[in-house]
Order: sequence, then C-alpha cells, then structure tokens
Amino acid sequence: MAQYKLKKLLALVDRINRIIFYLDDFDKGFAGDDDLSRRLAGMLLTWMQERTSDVLIIASANNIQWLPPELTRSGRFDQIFKIDLPNNGERHSIFKIHLAKFDKRFADGGDAFTPEEWQRLLKVTHRCVGAEIQAIVERAAVSIFCQSFGEQTPAPKDLPPLQITLTALLESRKNVNPLAIREADRIESMRNIADLQGLPSSPVDSSIYSLGDVDIFGK
Repeated sequence: MAQYKLKKLLALVDRINRIIFYLDDFDKGFAGDDDLSRRLAGMLLTWMQERTSDVLIIASANNIQWLPPELTRSGRFDQIFKIDLPNNGERHSIFKIHLAKFDKRFADGGDAFTPEEWQRLLKVTHRCVGAEIQAIVERAAVSIFCQSFGEQTPAPKDLPPLQITLTALLESRKNVNPLAIREADRIESMRNIADLQGLPSSPVDSSIYSLGDVDIFGK
C-alpha cells in the first residue's frame, strides 16, 4: 500500500510539472532497517534520477548522516544548506513579528523597547528558535491580559490596546525550556555535522544587536 501511494504521488508530480516538491523530515525515510523503508527509498531515488518533469525538489532533514551519500550528489540535490539557531538580529525580527500580533506598537516596523531592553531580552533567549519565541510572546500576552481583566472581561469593542512589557516577556521566558538547552549534546552534534556538509542559510548578523567576532581566548 505504501509503495502504491508513493508511486501515485510521484506520477502526479510528473503530470503537474513545474512545481516545488517539498519533502519534510526527509531523513526519517532512510532511518529504518526494514525492507519497506529500503524499497520506498529506492523508488524515490530512481524517480529523482530518471524523471523528465521540471520539478524543484526541496527537502528538510534533522540527521543528515542518515541520508545515503548518493542522494547528495549533483543531479539529486545540488546544494545543502544549514539552518542554524537564529542569531541576535534574526531573533529580534522574529520577536517583532509575533509581538505585532498582540501589541500594535510593534506593527509596521514600530518598536516599544529601547536597545538596552532588546539586548537584555536577546541575551536570555540566546538558544531559542522561532517556535519557542512565539510561545514566549503568546504566554506573555495571555499573562498581561489576565492580569488586566481577570474574570471581568469586557466586550471586544471595549478592550483597550494590549501592551506587552519586557518584564512579562522575561517572566514568560522562565517557563520555556529551549530544545537546544534540553538536548544540548544532540543538537550540537547535529549542528557540527551540518557545518561540515552544508552552506550557511543566513547572512552574517549585521544588526545593531550582533555579537560580532567573539574571541574565546580573550586575546
């Protein structure tokens, strides 16, 4: 059944033509030792080699070492990129995107924090990814809303603008344990392997919040 479904999917992709074919968690298809996993992987590799359709194939993987070497040669995937933990400038942008959903001061490029406040927030979220930043902002928004109105929630038309404070964000951060800290050894191993095989997907942080070149030897 799985082989039949994959065959139909690949045939559909060929018929549509000129599309982007995205394969999420691609490495998991090559992680199993069972015969079915090997047959499915073989079908996909054969299709990628012999297809005549004009399809752009993009795949994401957490454990690139699980992929067979022949899969990464030219003609299959031409480039490999490493998507790393967001740097200070990227986290700043991610924060503002999610803050703007609740606090209008951050909409359309606006801001409500000083550079010093941003430095403090970015420091405590050093190893947070986008989803964790989203959770921090959402929890802070809920906390401020509940503190402001409690059980006496006014009608939507009477709600005053919500203003998220740095204090609320810092308190919310305490309740989010980043994966890159919980699973530090595994995450660092994955990052190191990706460093050897992939090109950086982010430009050098040129924001005012960039840490610059850090000399760990203090010279």
